[in-house]
Amino acid sequence: YSFTFCTIKILPTVGMGLATVFDKDIWIYCISKLVQALNEEAEISRTVRFKAYDLLVATNRSTGGVSYSRLKDSLDRLIGTKIFTNVKTGGKRSASAFGLLDSYSIVENDSSGKMVSIEVTLPDWLYRSVTSKSVLTISSDYFRLRKTIDRRLYELARKYCGNQSSWKISLPLLLEKTGSTTILRKFRASVKSLEETGAFPDYTVSIDSSDMVTFTRRKKAVFVKGGMAIKWRTRIRKLKAIEACLREQAGKRQTEASRTLLNLAEDLASVEENLRTEIGCQEIHDYDVFPFGHIKVN
Repeated sequence: YSFTFCTIKILPTVGMGLATVFDKDIWIYCISKLVQALNEEAEISRTVRFKAYDLLVATNRSTGGVSYSRLKDSLDRLIGTKIFTNVKTGGKRSASAFGLLDSYSIVENDSSGKMVSIEVTLPDWLYRSVTSKSVLTISSDYFRLRKTIDRRLYELARKYCGNQSSWKISLPLLLEKTGSTTILRKFRASVKSLEETGAFPDYTVSIDSSDMVTFTRRKKAVFVKGGMAIKWRTRIRKLKAIEACLREQAGKRQTEASRTLLNLAEDLASVEENLRTEIGCQEIHDYDVFPFGHIKVN
């Protein structure tokens, strides 16, 4: 792939294939840990240690046994995928081959053999991007996007629109920037789908008859009920954790108990959507207020 002065060539690892956009979640999580440490003026290094469970919850994944196995596969693909590029990071242009991760190790295993704690060493060029603050924040709803093209479009919108009110680009050029090999007709359908559903974090998407695509930053809003605004992301994160716990426990129970737990998990998964509908999610970014007060899950 080449665009303007940048060229990228990607080679997969034998037996594992290329790293996917969903494997990139590990990158994002590690970067978020480093940025948090920088904001707290703590010392950082290229090696990041984290709990596997925390990563799964933060990236909106289940915490069942298969998710840990898939996490291991993601680490293997990130290690094995090789990139040849001259992309500029941290003020320096790298013209060399490198992997997406330098190394990883599973630090602890519990009695069942499931990974608990992981150490990941990021490549130097990625670490330079973090230390030079060449990274952008993303919405936690990014991890709800299940189509690879939707995730790539969000990344482009976040980079080029940023804090501006809007960003406009022609459909063919947008397709080129995504790096996708799909045909223009199918790409147009994907963009129109985002326009119709409105299921795109932080930005609205529109496409006109001349194939010009506009990303418009949603207005931030604070809703107050009873004089109190509640940070919704913290609440939703807790609900997700409880849902994941229910699903994990369901796998350890008899059929009837398992079905009951799964039903509870499904009900809990719909809570966020119901809350968003109740208070008008399209205008909410920093804060939401639950209109029916405190929620307690026993």
